[in-house]
Amino acid sequence: MSILVPLPKSGFTAIYYSNIETLKVFASGDIPGWIIDPQLERDHHFVGGLKFLLRGFAGGYGIKPAQSLHASIEVEIDLPNAPIHTSSVTCESADGSFDIPVTTDDQKVEYPPAGSNLISLAKGSFHADYDTSTKTLTVFAKGDVAGWILGPQLYRDTNWFGGLKFDLRGYSGGLGRQPTQHLEASIAIEIFLPQEDFQSRVVTFQTEDGASEIPIVYYDVNKDSDAATGQKEPTPGSILVPLPESGFKAVYVTKTLTLTVSAVGKVPGWILDPHLEHDVLFGGLKFSLRGFPGGISEAPEQVIDTSIKLQVGLPAEHFESDTVTCQSETGTYHIKINYAGLDGQSKDS
Repeated sequence: MSILVPLPKSGFTAIYYSNIETLKVFASGDIPGWIIDPQLERDHHFVGGLKFLLRGFAGGYGIKPAQSLHASIEVEIDLPNAPIHTSSVTCESADGSFDIPVTTDDQKVEYPPAGSNLISLAKGSFHADYDTSTKTLTVFAKGDVAGWILGPQLYRDTNWFGGLKFDLRGYSGGLGRQPTQHLEASIAIEIFLPQEDFQSRVVTFQTEDGASEIPIVYYDVNKDSDAATGQKEPTPGSILVPLPESGFKAVYVTKTLTLTVSAVGKVPGWILDPHLEHDVLFGGLKFSLRGFPGGISEAPEQVIDTSIKLQVGLPAEHFESDTVTCQSETGTYHIKINYAGLDGQSKDS
């Protein structure tokens, strides 16, 4: 006979996908002992709402002190028009009965087509940007793949809970078979980030080679000059400003997930609006020092002092977390990131 499985409230998640009128409830976490066939069951005797029980069978040959549990259930329902309580669902475990708020996902759910396969792509060929003004997350995949892939595309994995995961899929073969192919794919979704009890620091990419985590870069396209998109171009009319490597610094505050890159020093001539622009660099972060030449107040030299801030989760696996790339007219430099505490003081000092 099955028993209720112990799991705290934080282990439950409920998401309603309005595009397909489907409610998905997830249970995930570490539990004591060993449970055989843990699963979520709908309690059809519960009235006025939706209730799910986390049950399983105790014991088994593989007894161990702890176990990682993952279970989910789907219910097809027109939730907004259902004659029941719909803002939350009830989830019951051995730890108690909990009201779990339902998060609505209005995104168009596009399932991978039948016959498509995961594509092999080198880690570090991914990028994730979040525009805080439009609440839009855009993820990119870019690189060279072996063979010939038809219809390469990124798909959101809706069975992944507690965060965001994307699969890179396509069809192998085709008439145009060749040894290598350059691949570019992207997907954009509207979502509110960061969220409490939700992985808002990184997104997970799944390829044939395995899964990798890539940090989310936060920015505001209406506020910052560093609108980071896969198609970003330098500000029209601007030029690269000459500044040596010694003029660049990068400080990362781990408590606030904030990276500050600064450019300070003397430059020849007169530059209007010197500023740092965030550029797309797959597998890392790149900034260009740009400005506009000339102006009424021409001078033989000028002192510039500018900086840019980004919210980004560092360090991250398969992502350049030791340095940032800074480009000026003088050259392209790899600037070491100084990891600091909440007060901005270096951990090395």
